[in-house]
Amino acid sequence: MKSLWIAIFSFWFVANAFSQYEKKDLEGIYFGKMRTGQSSFGQNIIIRFYANGDVIADPIPEKPQYMDTFEKVFVPGSKNVETSKYSLLGDRVQFEFYVLQKGIKAKFLFKGTLSFSDFSKAVVFEVHNLATRQKFNLYAKKIWPENNAPSITDVAKALDLKKKNTSQDTINNPAKKKSVDNIENFSKDLEKSIEKKDVSAAVKNMNQIGAENFNQGNFEEAIDLFKEALVLCDLDNNRGAKATIYNNIGVSYDRMNIRKAAIENIMQAKEIFDELDDKVSSARMLNQVAVIEKNHLNLESETKVLTELMEMEEKRGDQSELYKTMNNLSINQAKTKDYENGLFTIEKIEKAALELNDQKLLAKAYNNKGNIRFEQNQKERAKSNYKKSLAIKEKLGDKRSQGVTLHNLGNVYYSSDELDSAQVCYEKSLEYAIASDDHKTANANYKALANLSAKKNNCTESLDYHKLYTRLEHSLEVTDQLKQLYEESEKYLSDQFKLNESLSEDIEKLTQESNQRLMSINLLQENIRSERIKSKQERLLQENKMELLSQEKVILEKENEVIASESETKNYMLFGAGLSGILVLSMLFLQIRHKNRAKKDKNKINEQKEIIEEKNQEFVDSITYASRLQTAILPPQKLVDQQIKENFILYKPKDIVAGDFYWTAVVGNYTYVAAADCTGHGVPGAMVSVVCSNSLDRAVNEFGLRDTGEILNKVRELVVQTFEKSEEEVKDGMDIALIRMEKNKEEIQYTGANNSLVLIRHRGGGESLSERSIYSSTKYVDEIKADKMPVGQYSKMDPFSTNSVKVKKGEIAYLFSDGFPDQFGGSKGKKLKMKALKELFLKISSIQMKEQRTLLDTAFNKWKGEYEQVDDVCVVGVKF
Repeated sequence: MKSLWIAIFSFWFVANAFSQYEKKDLEGIYFGKMRTGQSSFGQNIIIRFYANGDVIADPIPEKPQYMDTFEKVFVPGSKNVETSKYSLLGDRVQFEFYVLQKGIKAKFLFKGTLSFSDFSKAVVFEVHNLATRQKFNLYAKKIWPENNAPSITDVAKALDLKKKNTSQDTINNPAKKKSVDNIENFSKDLEKSIEKKDVSAAVKNMNQIGAENFNQGNFEEAIDLFKEALVLCDLDNNRGAKATIYNNIGVSYDRMNIRKAAIENIMQAKEIFDELDDKVSSARMLNQVAVIEKNHLNLESETKVLTELMEMEEKRGDQSELYKTMNNLSINQAKTKDYENGLFTIEKIEKAALELNDQKLLAKAYNNKGNIRFEQNQKERAKSNYKKSLAIKEKLGDKRSQGVTLHNLGNVYYSSDELDSAQVCYEKSLEYAIASDDHKTANANYKALANLSAKKNNCTESLDYHKLYTRLEHSLEVTDQLKQLYEESEKYLSDQFKLNESLSEDIEKLTQESNQRLMSINLLQENIRSERIKSKQERLLQENKMELLSQEKVILEKENEVIASESETKNYMLFGAGLSGILVLSMLFLQIRHKNRAKKDKNKINEQKEIIEEKNQEFVDSITYASRLQTAILPPQKLVDQQIKENFILYKPKDIVAGDFYWTAVVGNYTYVAAADCTGHGVPGAMVSVVCSNSLDRAVNEFGLRDTGEILNKVRELVVQTFEKSEEEVKDGMDIALIRMEKNKEEIQYTGANNSLVLIRHRGGGESLSERSIYSSTKYVDEIKADKMPVGQYSKMDPFSTNSVKVKKGEIAYLFSDGFPDQFGGSKGKKLKMKALKELFLKISSIQMKEQRTLLDTAFNKWKGEYEQVDDVCVVGVKF
């Protein structure tokens, strides 16, 4: 009998000691990314645990935003959601699950460890594909239930409130009123579909609400709703709807001028349409990408997309779409000054148009051929082609299109000093533009007539036309249509300029300064290396602290169990005094031992805490000193002022040390300036910045390179060699904008790795401005695009491009990292974005360079407000 009770007690004690968590503790929805190794990419996974032992899981494209709504459809029995069982032992959870990926089911084993605290709950999984034996890591954080989670009901209420608040605005705007009413109705339908767990209807309703927000110009709200619909699409496994919504997201990003995100989402849509063998929709996606690349003046990328699109249309035998694409390709070839191929393409279109008797296509071909002939300064040929185009358009009765060609013909007459003929063309073009409500062409004619009147010394007429031009310029509405007026190639200003002052420096002095900087770099590298070791030690101490706290928790739980067992022991006394005595003595012994151990552990924790606090202070002190060493790689303002007469530098690290840096060098008649953004910020970013700055110095001084493209090629080689020494794969590097100025020469060289160059140029009347251009009456913003790859290990490692760019005296170049445009702030807590930054550059461009720095700093702080600075900021301005 005695042995039996001892066995029962031992079983009870062991079972309670290991039952750390119950299934009700785990219950809820968890979200995370399934990754291989240390990759930053992976598949989003959502998992739901039930207290009865059921578990469901599904791959999804985005984290759900409206969790109180999503959880109602993420349930067993939904179209693409299957149920499995999980086991929980202590803090270990395990289950097997079939995951559907691109229509193929694969069985995965999930083995997780619970990581619960007062602040968050998460499960750290090892995930094994049982078919391929591939292994993944998954950190899944609990996201539902949570307090203050928004729902579709909340959204509907907010939209209803918005409707009431904007009721006065919509009285005289039936279209807007209808859109607001539609949002309200679709929101109600969405609530009903959620209640019925009808995922297909919910996807449709949410997409409709997003579309109405898009129509109102609320693009960010539209994107949020489209992404939520995307999540539901995966539960429904509706591939066609998913492709449509990806396209909607891409178009919304395009309206916000976020090119990369727009193209990524549209190409996601194309990939799904390809899987569904929907060739027409797939081609439509490619066409949209080509338009985006065209609008952003990424002409090389546009060429590749158009070529691929032509191949698709040729295979499909879609002649109509093929010739439209060829027409766009000819415009692209004209813009890139590839006149020979441009004319070859147009002649193919011309021949096809004659065979098909497609007069509209033929008129376009003649117009575009005229553009190329005009660019080649073959004015008579240009006139001939424009007149042929005009004759066809007159028969077709297309006044809008006639206005464009008349304006182009006027430009030819103007350039030939046939001012009366030019005036007749401009005035007729203006008449047609006004009649067809073509604001862009009308505005171009106002400006052309102002310049023409000035050339005729008719000051009164010139002023009148300029006023009309300025008034219309500021009232133009942004549209999606591409005007043929802007089919002309981009023109760069080519006037001569002279540098204000010689920039020659004493070579020996520069060499000494370079050596001093290299010594400082070596010191900084050594210092940061030691800080990395200290940081690792600190992390180990923190882990030890957490382990000790966990042990203390287990000890306290065991103490409670012992106390509880003492109470139960009193019941055992009824079965025999002997057994009771043994149990009481055992409990007392255990209690005393556990209390002594807890006391020792608490003392140890306090000691560890003091060590950690001391190490933290040492770490901060060391990093502060490291910042002084890092400053050594930055050229002092005094030296920059000697090299470049008119300049400013705005440098705002996010942390004590930074990943951003600026760099200058003078070699012979060349002056180099760069603004760079290394991977990360803080200590990791600073480490990379040292490597990259040192590599720039070596490329110029040690390897004797002078071409900006060759310099970045060598820097990439040096950076990759440096990080190849690591046993782990390191893909760190930098984004950079690098320019080279040459003494007494009217052009600069520019090479960019993800960081573009922004120029504020003088307007002379001959430049071609698109509907997306930013300009004033005297200046305009010219953005020279960078190569879409970093300086470092990357999937694409083509040679960097060298751009030769003409500049005028008084024009300004701005080089910058992404910290300024990516800063969150303003009344809505959104990013500033590139467009706003370019508008700011244009606004301050007439002010002294040093004052520009102050204005930029003030504008940044005002925008940031109470928000945290998200990244390092570096802006360099150079006036020619």
